[in-house]
Amino acid sequence: MTTAGPGSDIPVLPNELLLQVIGFTDRSDLGVFLFVCRFTYTLVCQRVYRKAVFPDDTSSRDILQFCDKYGQSLQTIKLPQQRYYPDTFLQLLMRMCPNLTFLQSSITPKQVHAYRLQKPDMTFVTSTGYYDHTDDDMETFDCCSSSLVFPTNASTDHTAMTHISHYFHHPGALRNGILPTYGTELLSLTLNRYDVLTASVAKLIIAKCPRLRYLVAPTVRAAGLWMILRWCDTLAAVIVGLQDDEEDVFNDEENEKAVATIAHYKRVWCVHSNHFDDHRSWHIGIIPRK
Repeated sequence: MTTAGPGSDIPVLPNELLLQVIGFTDRSDLGVFLFVCRFTYTLVCQRVYRKAVFPDDTSSRDILQFCDKYGQSLQTIKLPQQRYYPDTFLQLLMRMCPNLTFLQSSITPKQVHAYRLQKPDMTFVTSTGYYDHTDDDMETFDCCSSSLVFPTNASTDHTAMTHISHYFHHPGALRNGILPTYGTELLSLTLNRYDVLTASVAKLIIAKCPRLRYLVAPTVRAAGLWMILRWCDTLAAVIVGLQDDEEDVFNDEENEKAVATIAHYKRVWCVHSNHFDDHRSWHIGIIPRK
């Protein structure tokens, strides 16, 4: 073993030993090896990054260069918006990022259809706004002309329930029935207006719904909203204040205060308010971690 230089006590490990150290290191801790030396950087650069959010002024060439260097481990990508991406660009992107499960871009409906066939486990957020509002595999957001397109193979069991848009109120129904039974396959969930998104409810959803992309909560608390954003790694959108029943019971003031607390959270890319005749709702756009 040698040292970094004359008078230095910092040891320089041989490459063979560094290789073994990296092999025993947890995947989530590999990032530190990017800064050790050129050898360790080369070993881990394709295994470190899980998410890439590109600023709107990033060129297509820079995006592809980044993906060529780090794309093998990328699971989430947000591309610059309001830009057309040709098929050749998207094909290269998919090839460089084989583990990609979430893509947000101004991709066209035709391109979404094509890539859903190739990668049925992918979720798309589009900003083109040309989708059919009646399609069960997507949710549209009129506030920003965007759509959330769900995976087509969320489960190998075709009888599994992946979307729950309504359930009757019963004490303990969410905790004891719905989430334990259906949570592992759920992609979207609409809470009953009696099930307020508190910290305890958020904790339950996080534990039981590992694939959740879309959550509707008629009433929220700041602690519950923060917790769901902090720990639900797959979440791509939360709708606050929207409810389908005819009860004229709304909590706009409390919801507005809760939404304001997370407006600048690092995973949040948009907070859009929608005004109705008798109440308000908020669309919170989120960058998932996976």
